[in-house]
Amino acid sequence: MDKNIKIIIISAVILVVAGVIIFIFMNRPELTLPEKANSDAQLGITFENMGEDFVFSSYKKNELEKKYGNGVLEAWTPINFDDFSKEFLNKFLPDIYFVSQKLEDPKLREKVGKNSIKIKYPYSQRNTKIIKDIHFTFSGFTKTPLLFRVSGYDHKNFLKSLNKNFSEPKSIVFKDNNYYFWEKDNSIMIGEIKQDRLTNPYLSLVIYYTENIKDFFNSVEVSSSKGIEDFF
Repeated sequence: MDKNIKIIIISAVILVVAGVIIFIFMNRPELTLPEKANSDAQLGITFENMGEDFVFSSYKKNELEKKYGNGVLEAWTPINFDDFSKEFLNKFLPDIYFVSQKLEDPKLREKVGKNSIKIKYPYSQRNTKIIKDIHFTFSGFTKTPLLFRVSGYDHKNFLKSLNKNFSEPKSIVFKDNNYYFWEKDNSIMIGEIKQDRLTNPYLSLVIYYTENIKDFFNSVEVSSSKGIEDFF
C-alpha cells in the first residue's frame, strides 16, 4: 500500500475516533440535584445516614466526596442485579428477581439506565482502611436510594459493626455458600465473604431498597408509555 494512502487512512481513523470522543464528552449528562434535602433518614437499613427515605442532594454528594474522594457518575450504564444468581434471587428476593426478569427487555434496560443515578467512588481505598468499593444507585425521579454496593476488608470487625448497628443477621446457606441476611422496613441487606485477586478476604454487601426499586420501575414504565423525556 502506498505510504501516502496509509497516512490518509490512519488520519481518517484518528479523526473519527476523536469525533466520537468529543461527541460523548459534549453529550455527557449533567447531574441535577437538590441543594439540600432530607438528611435525617431513619427508615430501613442505612449507610452513611442514607436510608430508604433519604433524598440525595448536592450537599450529601460533597460530604461523601470529602470522605471517600471524588465520585464518578456512570451515566449510561444499566442497573443490574448480577451480584447473586437468579436462583438465589428467586428463592430469597422474589421482588428483585421479578424486576431482574423485566430487564431482559433491552429497551426497558436502556430506559432504566438513563433514568437512574449511579455513582462510584474509585478512590475510597486511599481514604479509608476498611472500605474496598462503594457504588450507589439512586432513582433519577425521586433521588431516593435503589441499590447500594459496599465492600470492605477487615471483614470480622466490619461484621461486628453491622451486628451492633443492625442486630445479628440471619444466616443463609445456598449451594455451599454462606450469606448474611438483614431486613428492616422495606430494605434488605445481604453480605458474603469473597476474595480479591490476591486472595485477600473481604465482605461484600448489597442493600436493596425494595419498595423504592418497585416504585422506580413503575415510574420508568409510565414515562415510557407516555413518551416523557428521559431524566437526563
